[in-house]
Amino acid sequence: MPVTKTVSAVGRKFGQIWDAAVHSDSMVADNAHLKEEIDTIKAEKAILEEQLKGLKATSEQLQALEGSGFEILSANIVGWEPDIWHNTVIINRGAKDGITKGALAADGDKLAGRIIEVGSGWSRVRLLTDPESVVPALVQKKGIRGIVVTTARSQLRMEYIDNTEGIGEGDVIITSEANYRYEEEKIVFPQGLMIGTISSIEPKQQGLYSVVIKPATDFKKLEKLIVILVK
Repeated sequence: MPVTKTVSAVGRKFGQIWDAAVHSDSMVADNAHLKEEIDTIKAEKAILEEQLKGLKATSEQLQALEGSGFEILSANIVGWEPDIWHNTVIINRGAKDGITKGALAADGDKLAGRIIEVGSGWSRVRLLTDPESVVPALVQKKGIRGIVVTTARSQLRMEYIDNTEGIGEGDVIITSEANYRYEEEKIVFPQGLMIGTISSIEPKQQGLYSVVIKPATDFKKLEKLIVILVK
């Protein structure tokens, strides 16, 4: 009997130690899981805050446009027409919505292209990545002006720059205010729509410089556009 009692007591003690060890491992695993969840929430919060900051900046830019003689009209992309020579999309807004040839199309506060053909309920947009795209531009906060064009390889470049002093990689390229007529198109560029950032500066040729631009818009992911109309 004494031996049996001793063995039983040892067994109970071992069981208690085993339960405590298992419980401890479970708590460690739970804590690790909670830490992962907290880290995920923190990362998601940081992303949402950055997105909110971007949306606020876009909203302020669009409000500034609406307050300076422009009208904003939202549109969905309903067709893509990329080929070797052109890069255009079709939107579900047209003449009946007040759209005219030459109106600009934007991805939020970023220039995406301009209207080149208008139907009753649709319009064709020539994107910045189209080789026939031409945009007056300047380096933000530097006052250096040029013309943004697109090469046959869909590379955006700002050309006809007479001075590169003070500009460098990462500088923001925006639209420069311009108002002109091209054939039957009335084209009005408001100042401040983002085009992209400088990725490199090309060597001087024939007395002028050019820079390669990283586009601000991911044209492959476009689903909606904002059409900017002159009131």
